[in-house]
Amino acid sequence: MSTAYVTVTLGTTPTANVCAGQEVVEAFASTNSETPVNFLIRARAGSNVASSLLQKQKDQFLLVTGELIPDKDKGETVLLIRTVNDAFEGQFINEANVMGRCGGTIREAPKSSCIGVAVNRYDATQSDNQAHWFNIRGFGKLKDRVDKLTSGDLVEVSGMLTAASNKEGKQYLEVKTRFLKVHLKKGGGGGQSNPAPKSNAAGMDDSDFLGDDMPFS
Repeated sequence: MSTAYVTVTLGTTPTANVCAGQEVVEAFASTNSETPVNFLIRARAGSNVASSLLQKQKDQFLLVTGELIPDKDKGETVLLIRTVNDAFEGQFINEANVMGRCGGTIREAPKSSCIGVAVNRYDATQSDNQAHWFNIRGFGKLKDRVDKLTSGDLVEVSGMLTAASNKEGKQYLEVKTRFLKVHLKKGGGGGQSNPAPKSNAAGMDDSDFLGDDMPFS
């Protein structure tokens, strides 16, 4: 599972297209933060969501929810939207939820630690399930919890989507962790401050991602 609930600005006017043999409506969009997170938002043609999306214009400010599918090879993330609404000035929402199994090695920095989480999805065009990878990053007490994760752990993560780039300059997403729960153990840099300082959003400062309000140790 990987879902997002975000406010975005349309970078292009939504248009009809064909993807993997299916008719869709899509447009490029980005979060209204100092370091924007870029998406290709997409809806199935013929749906009410697609009809609504077709009525929107470039630079329009929207609140969308949907399923996140990262593509590191193309350097883009598709957001298969389930709902779309007009957003209002000063509104900032950026919440992601990921549930999957940890894999790879933990990458430590002085103030944070990061590990990959794989979300498996069935793809009718493929012979088997496809794994989509997300990087989750923990600060403060959540750094300590990330450091204790091992490959194969089943985790549930909630947090804010942030943008990072690889050596080729392609963007990929990280989830700046706000909540982390381990459902099943195997076998049994400093972050950006408030990404939208000109908005009235609360709960987005660095201090809100240190795990101090975690109900479980």
